[in-house]
Amino acid sequence: MDNETDYIAESERTRAAARIDRVRFGVEPDHGLHVAELTLVGREGGWGQGFQMCLKPEHVEMVRRELCALFGVATGDELVGQDCFALRSFPGYGAVIVGVEAPNGRRFTRAGFARRHGYKMSNELEHERRSLKLEVESAERHWRDARARLEAVGRGYVEWDC
Repeated sequence: MDNETDYIAESERTRAAARIDRVRFGVEPDHGLHVAELTLVGREGGWGQGFQMCLKPEHVEMVRRELCALFGVATGDELVGQDCFALRSFPGYGAVIVGVEAPNGRRFTRAGFARRHGYKMSNELEHERRSLKLEVESAERHWRDARARLEAVGRGYVEWDC
């Protein structure tokens, strides 16, 4: 292997070769949220994942225009089939896609859009730390509960003869 990341599957990289498979700009029908959404698939197949932003209604069109400009197309429908790179802040299968990179090297990220348009948003590192802290606290609670059950397992036990 020439590169230390050669062993990492494309679907697990922080910058993964992808293609835009579907787009949606508008209201998400199940929950009524205003969204800008790209469904990305691996260029070589094997994975697919969404990049979605829930937005104020007036910002959905702004995201569509910015993405169209990034890829040099006129309409959202023309984004379908465009090659790109899925950008993730962390490696690993299923890690959140935080943006896309066009073949020309220009990027669109949720954090960048948020900064440009006044959205308050924690960065991905803060979000991951908070999420992992909650996961550890939950695991510790489960461990304590399991320890208490283990210590009490014999109390109240009745063996019924069949």
